Amino acid sequence: MRNRTAALLLCAGIAATSIQAEEEQTSAIPANLTQLRPIQCIAYDPKPSDFFQNAYFDSDFFNADFTGIWGDDGQPGARKDLATFAGARLNMLHIYNWNAQRANHKAFLDAAQQLGIKVMIPISNFTAQTITGTTDCPTCPKGYKAAMDLVRGIFDQVYVGTTPHPAAAMWSIYNEYDLNGYDPVNVAFIVQAILTIENEANIPVANRLPITTPVSDATWNTQARNEANLPQAAPALNAALARAAATWLVTNPGKNVDSPTPPDLPGAVLAMIAVSNALSDAQSVSHYRSPFDTSIVTVSVVPANFWGTRWIASSNPFRIGSALADYLTNPAQFQSAWPGTTAFNTLPPLFFAEMGYSQVDAGHDLATQASVVLGQIQATAPLARSGSTPQGYFLGSCFFQHTFVDASHFEAFQTTGSFQTRSASPSAPFPASGQAWRVDALTPLPVWNSVKSGYGGTGSSLGLQLPPDAREPEVVERP
Repeated sequence: MRNRTAALLLCAGIAATSIQAEEEQTSAIPANLTQLRPIQCIAYDPKPSDFFQNAYFDSDFFNADFTGIWGDDGQPGARKDLATFAGARLNMLHIYNWNAQRANHKAFLDAAQQLGIKVMIPISNFTAQTITGTTDCPTCPKGYKAAMDLVRGIFDQVYVGTTPHPAAAMWSIYNEYDLNGYDPVNVAFIVQAILTIENEANIPVANRLPITTPVSDATWNTQARNEANLPQAAPALNAALARAAATWLVTNPGKNVDSPTPPDLPGAVLAMIAVSNALSDAQSVSHYRSPFDTSIVTVSVVPANFWGTRWIASSNPFRIGSALADYLTNPAQFQSAWPGTTAFNTLPPLFFAEMGYSQVDAGHDLATQASVVLGQIQATAPLARSGSTPQGYFLGSCFFQHTFVDASHFEAFQTTGSFQTRSASPSAPFPASGQAWRVDALTPLPVWNSVKSGYGGTGSSLGLQLPPDAREPEVVERP
């Protein structure tokens, strides 16, 4: 599946007034939600260089069909990406697609586990499009039942009996639902689908994975929503974000939620509040039906303790390090959205599901890109390692690496132009037997040294100076 997202201006939003103190939170973040700290993760989307020639059915390369990319299939040119990541002290993968038609994901999960790497299990944007009937697959089923069937297919590959695979870190619902115009109610539905399947399978509480939905870093002030045409193009999302702004103003009175000047609204929080509102509403919603469903789809309601026991917040900021550090430590930033007055607005754990600086934003100056990324990691990784944020809420970050800048360049690696060709086994049920695919040879770019030294805790400034126009990223390339 191809996920194309828009680029938005990112707002740093710095305010001086403390909004809340840690002791105002109604309950501490439980250990099951902070045990992944420190997250040192990579956003991994390893499309072969001929991907844009429509050579592949989907972008799920996280299975035994493509072992030569992420592992060692015993053939010349096997790339062993997972071993490369483990060598850089990375401990988690943010992946974007999981097609249950490819029935052999266990080999990928096993390889990750052996290297000490956890995996975010994705419920992709294709599932959101299945609900709304907007997929580009004319023969695929649509509606809520079809979406639940997709979730069930993935669940059955992650769980053996009542136990999740040891490499499974959490469920990851969609990517940037807000930039894609999805109704947060449909995020809540996927949560309820997971809960329903867990209940049917009698999964013990201790074996139920945390859940997240990575959102964009947009502030979504009124002006931004109007400029994005949300009132007309995505009215349900616009209404949810407007409601979230009113929610935020209750404990942040007098702040500006209409325009980016002054930048009172912190990035990402309205999209997160909109989800918490949808989950709170889902305490009393158990029936869904779309125009594509022939009958009502019944799911479990969201329990009252869900937010405080299962939810991890995540966002995709592409700011410089000092702005990220302020966002995490300034009570007027992320913390301002979670006053702890209800069960669905307590301070959640947070990690950055995408963080980086693209070659495009750096003007294709690879030294500048490397310097910015090192600064991001150095400003944030120590906060995750030390657990020094309130309640240890900041868990870590994912470097946004393995996506294409163009058909021959990844953000952190460059294809050499050489590749090995593999063919699917004649006995492979999916994809069609004999399909050819590439394992591109890659050369690391300077930013990869920033990742290794930054997450390894040995980074230096590299002696690089940022040009003035590199201070605040504006355009972001995403898978």
